[in-house]
Amino acid sequence: MKEIKIQINDFNLWYGGRHILKDINLQVKANRITAVIGPSGCGKTSLLRSVNRLNELIRGARHSGEILIGADEIHEPGTDVYLLRKKVAMVFQKPNLFPDTIFENLAFPLKISGVKDKELISEKITAAAVKSEIWNEVKDRMNEPALNLSVGQQQRLCIARALVSEPEIILMDEPTGSLDPVSTAKIENLIYDMKKDMTVMMVTHNMNQAGRLSDYTVFIAQGSVIEQNSTSRIFTTPQNKKTEGFISGKINLFGEEK
Repeated sequence: MKEIKIQINDFNLWYGGRHILKDINLQVKANRITAVIGPSGCGKTSLLRSVNRLNELIRGARHSGEILIGADEIHEPGTDVYLLRKKVAMVFQKPNLFPDTIFENLAFPLKISGVKDKELISEKITAAAVKSEIWNEVKDRMNEPALNLSVGQQQRLCIARALVSEPEIILMDEPTGSLDPVSTAKIENLIYDMKKDMTVMMVTHNMNQAGRLSDYTVFIAQGSVIEQNSTSRIFTTPQNKKTEGFISGKINLFGEEK
């Protein structure tokens, strides 16, 4: 039985007067891929951002309930948010590289955490780039601008940068949403391999992708968890008519019946 890596209890989130997430109860087990699916605007990304407290960067955001990483409640007074985000990394839909060299992008998480040993930085960068299957494409281009890379390469570089700090959890918000099929296949292979070493929580609008990659699926609509179960059961024998309608395409990405 896999340990519970993320435990979310009665979690609510508001942006000002808007109630975004409503009484979320969810367990994410270690070393597996959990897909979060649902109509556009239903709260999927907000749920991901809640797990490493990125929502606190939004003015007027407030919450109730709790989120535990292992045994630690992430909102406890004195929690080091930097260390939390080092443990819980995030990759966004569009590559968010700095206008700097490939090397400096990869080294950034280490340098801001105080690592100065050049040999250690080089070792960690190489390991992360190899794991992200980008090493052979960038090893001779480390001093070139990262933005010179293709979009698919940039996204793999973002994944490598997230892996440099050796996180326990990686949050992925539609990581292939802006990529071509070849780049998507490469990223999917990376994601599948990641669960050997970490826990993956991934938002996707691609039902085929959720079915291919994930072990567990959570369906959210209008800020609430409608159904959660093993991916095989969610996609073959959903218990809720809304889930069935969304997966079958009878309900579109905006939650409207077709």
